[in-house]
Amino acid sequence: MAGKEHRKSKTGKKAEKRKAADKKKRGVTDEQRKQNPKAFAFQSANKAKAQQARSAEREQRRLHAPLLDKAAEEPPPFVVLVQGPPGVGKSTLIRCLVKHYTRQNLSDVRGPITVVAGKKRRITLVECPSDLCGMMDAAKYADLVLLLVDGSFGFEMETFEFLNLLQVHGFPKVMGVLTHLDGFRDASRLKKTKKKLKQRFWTEIYDGAKLFYLSGIQHGKYLKREVLNLARFISVMKHRPLTWRLAHPYTLVDRLEDVTPRELLRANPKCDRDVILYGYLRGTNMKPQQRVHIAGVGDFTIQELDSLPDPCPLPDTVKRRGLNDKERLLYAPMADVGGLLYDKDAVYIDIPDWKVQYTGDSGRPADEGEAMVRQLQAAQQPVDEALRRGKIRLFPGSRAIGEDGSTEGGYDEESESGPDDEDDDEDDDDGSDDVEDGRMRRAALFGDQAVPLQQSEEDASEDEEDDAEEEEEGSEDQEAGGSGRRQLQQASKRRRLSDGRAVPSGSEEEEKEDEEDGGDGDSDEDDDSEGMGAAARWKAGMAARTSAFFSERASDLAAFVYGKRAVADAAGDDDFEEAADGGARANDGKGLGDVDGDDDGGGGSEDTLDTCRVLARPEALTSWRGDAGAETLAALRNRFVTGDWAEGQRRAEARPAGSDGGSDGDEGGSDDEVFGDFEDLETGEKFGEKGAAAGGDADGDEDGDEGAGDEETYYDALKREMAARQAATRSLLDGLDPMTRLAMEGHRPGAYVRIRFIGLPCELVTHHDPRRPLLIGGLGQGEEKLGMMRVRFKRHRWFPKLLKCRDPLVFSVGWRRFQSLPVYATEDHNRRLRMLKYSPEHMHCIATVYGPLAPPNSGVAAVQRLDGQLASWRIAGTGVVTELDADVRVVKKLKLVGTPFKIHRHTAFVGGMFNSALEVAKFEGASVRTVSGIRGTIKKALRPGVGGSKDGAFRATFEDKPLLSDIVFLRAWVALDLPRFYNPVTNLEAEKGGGGWVGVRTVADLRRALGVGAPRSSDSLYRKIERAPRKFNPLKVPKSLQAALPFKTKPKLEPARKRKTLEQKRAVVLEPGEKKAYTLLQQLNAIRNEKARKRREQSARRHEQYDKKKAAEEEWRTKYNKEERKKRYREAGQVEKRRELGAQGGKAAKGAKRRKASTGDE
Repeated sequence: MAGKEHRKSKTGKKAEKRKAADKKKRGVTDEQRKQNPKAFAFQSANKAKAQQARSAEREQRRLHAPLLDKAAEEPPPFVVLVQGPPGVGKSTLIRCLVKHYTRQNLSDVRGPITVVAGKKRRITLVECPSDLCGMMDAAKYADLVLLLVDGSFGFEMETFEFLNLLQVHGFPKVMGVLTHLDGFRDASRLKKTKKKLKQRFWTEIYDGAKLFYLSGIQHGKYLKREVLNLARFISVMKHRPLTWRLAHPYTLVDRLEDVTPRELLRANPKCDRDVILYGYLRGTNMKPQQRVHIAGVGDFTIQELDSLPDPCPLPDTVKRRGLNDKERLLYAPMADVGGLLYDKDAVYIDIPDWKVQYTGDSGRPADEGEAMVRQLQAAQQPVDEALRRGKIRLFPGSRAIGEDGSTEGGYDEESESGPDDEDDDEDDDDGSDDVEDGRMRRAALFGDQAVPLQQSEEDASEDEEDDAEEEEEGSEDQEAGGSGRRQLQQASKRRRLSDGRAVPSGSEEEEKEDEEDGGDGDSDEDDDSEGMGAAARWKAGMAARTSAFFSERASDLAAFVYGKRAVADAAGDDDFEEAADGGARANDGKGLGDVDGDDDGGGGSEDTLDTCRVLARPEALTSWRGDAGAETLAALRNRFVTGDWAEGQRRAEARPAGSDGGSDGDEGGSDDEVFGDFEDLETGEKFGEKGAAAGGDADGDEDGDEGAGDEETYYDALKREMAARQAATRSLLDGLDPMTRLAMEGHRPGAYVRIRFIGLPCELVTHHDPRRPLLIGGLGQGEEKLGMMRVRFKRHRWFPKLLKCRDPLVFSVGWRRFQSLPVYATEDHNRRLRMLKYSPEHMHCIATVYGPLAPPNSGVAAVQRLDGQLASWRIAGTGVVTELDADVRVVKKLKLVGTPFKIHRHTAFVGGMFNSALEVAKFEGASVRTVSGIRGTIKKALRPGVGGSKDGAFRATFEDKPLLSDIVFLRAWVALDLPRFYNPVTNLEAEKGGGGWVGVRTVADLRRALGVGAPRSSDSLYRKIERAPRKFNPLKVPKSLQAALPFKTKPKLEPARKRKTLEQKRAVVLEPGEKKAYTLLQQLNAIRNEKARKRREQSARRHEQYDKKKAAEEEWRTKYNKEERKKRYREAGQVEKRRELGAQGGKAAKGAKRRKASTGDE
């Protein structure tokens, strides 16, 4: 049989390469296609139509409902959740990823771990708890889920349960990871296992879902190449924002701090606590005094909400391929790594004792962070004593004033100390100030993120060393050994810039010489001031500034009245940020406020002019003087309303209709008048006034000239409208001052916030486990109210039991987890909710749940037990909130039964259905029905004693005459009282090692615990129904009516005969010959029957002997087959054993041969 012919691929990289090579061979370029589009069009109309339809279908499949992009300028870290059953390798994978990103070893994985994964990406690694409550919370904040699967065991229940929870709460990105693959020795078996697990994974997620393979462990970690591949996918992974998270703020807590006063704790250890929680704000904006829900604890109000410096900031935007070691940040406060804890007004640095070595450093210069720690360690007095003895200076260079009013130090004392001593004093002072306000401690770890105003040669060399370090590790430690003093000098320069003491904007050569000499820009100025020190700074350039003020080029009255420094400080922050980003002004060596690059006489930040005004040069003002200036002014006057309007009318007529006003519009109009409209003869595109209208809107077309003729679709218009609204909102908010914007908008997502709560239960602090992360979710308007929710609910097909009405279930809706008693119902065609005793087996129903209201379309997951003792599937059912209704009416069918005791034609008196006349009055006019199908209506209640009636009897009319044996029943609907039970799941307040949170148990669990069976009613037991045969009277048709009927409808029933017929009563007498013949026939029949009996007996004996023979033969054959199978199994086992010995390397086989040969020689 011939093989199948090879068909070349039409899509993919190989096909694209082949097409590109073919185009290159034929000399076809994209420019030619644009210049002559008709030459490259379809030759077949059908083919062009099919391609057009296919393109339109692909475009429509690509479109999705547009969402408003609320991404912050600096988004919060990307939450990567590592989930899997216990013992599958979650902690090992997190440690490997942390080692890859930060090059640090993590001993214990506890709580969220935030690392910098790239120049624009941070990720937070979280290990998913194994309990159901932790899995429910993790499904609500995860952006990317790594599902770890034990390849040697296969998928476990926890994996599919978590996938089901993800589907309910939004389904973020999911990637699978197979571990424990080193247990496979057979390559073919490993390949089949991978294929089988991949197909099952694709079935649950989607076809083509990414699945990684971790082949084994070396030295307690996974292979570097496999971790690198996984990290690359994590670093570039994009996620579509979920609707619930876009509408609600939430925070994944990475640090908890108990700030309860110690006196209260000493008086009552179980008092409510004041707790501060830290974490990145995600979702949408959060405001102070907002109601939030802490998952597993309850609802609380935010007392304080503050933004803190980012403990794990993104690196500066620089053009480098990778990150250096200082930018590979790690923030995991619960895992005791990283060494930095940020508070509202302080930064805590934790340095292990084995890392602090102050002796034996062989004269190596200390860096800035080590110098700060040394200063803290060398403190000889407490903080309060230092503050009491401290001095304060109102102005730079003035005398220091102490607590007692005494002053010390002056200009002469500082000038005598010399330039170097002055720098050291400034460094010490700045260092102590920075310790108090917490700024420099952050710079101690992230020092290279604050770039100086001008980049020195040392900084450039450090950048080159960082780039080289990405290619080859270990080079920085050898080359940067003597840069500690330079870093201290640059840090001091940055501190002076932030305090308003800028470096003089001199030439670049002078600044480089100053940096090489170890000083800064102030040393030369101090030398030139003849010993006056810092007091002579404001005098420098006084004459130049005075002349500049009274000259024409700089008449800045505001700067003269309020001072240069106030004006410079107002604009200095933006300039400093611009310089820190490596702007051109910083590289050119210009100071703050230098507009045109000229040195205005000692230009520090105190001496700069107002940068909000653009100062014109004197050369630019010469054109406005003399005769030329008079003509310019005359032409300019006609531009105002006081000028010549006729000139403006002539100018408007000369301008084309499509051009705008102003000088730019005049220039564009003159070009259109000269050239006019023209058409490209090759492409057919028109340019000019008419061509612009035919060409479409070029701003909304991303593809340029190719899509110039395309019309704007509804999807594009919707996206453009949303973008315009967002831009307008952002522009309005940007125009507000920071405090007003914060009060109006709240804290934006991406900020690292400090949230303070009061009145939290003490069990949260005492039983807090870092391995169970806290989730704080903001509540929307009306979400904290209790009410009835209609849920479209379905029992999970893997749950082993039907769900009974009013049995407690634990629901996960929104941020909450609570227990409630659902009532199941189905909706009839008339919108009536009819109660169901049990949930349907294979269809949806309506569940009415009482609890905190959630918005419609919110996902719902329900479980029956949280203790995890179920060996089978634990997710009881899933659903979605459809409606919020305060008054849900669920009815139950009620069947009332009665019997007639008196009948008169179509009217009957019925009793036994009601107990009083009042009940009968409520059901007047209701429809009743008999068992035989006769319909009727309730008319009125009977007085007791009328016709032998009792209380509750009534009169009813029917369509036909009922019988006394008929049973009359009434079908009615009764509204149910829905249970209003709400029990929040506060599992975080329970001790993990104890019994945990205990909710309401089902009736079956209570009976099982008490050993009590279900109650039995004798009336509810099934018995065999014994009914006596019923006799009906015969049908009697009157003779008069029979005579009028046709023959075919007359009754054909003959009456039973009382006497026998002639054939029955007459006797038969045989003749003698007949008697002989009859006797002969009887004798022959007897002989035949006897022969048949003997043949049957003989045949039975033969069959019995044959059966015995066959049984003996079958017994022998069974025994023979059994021996043959044993022999065959024995040989197969020996063959498999030899194969295993050969696979193990052959050492054992060689040893066996050697022993066999030695025994043979003996």
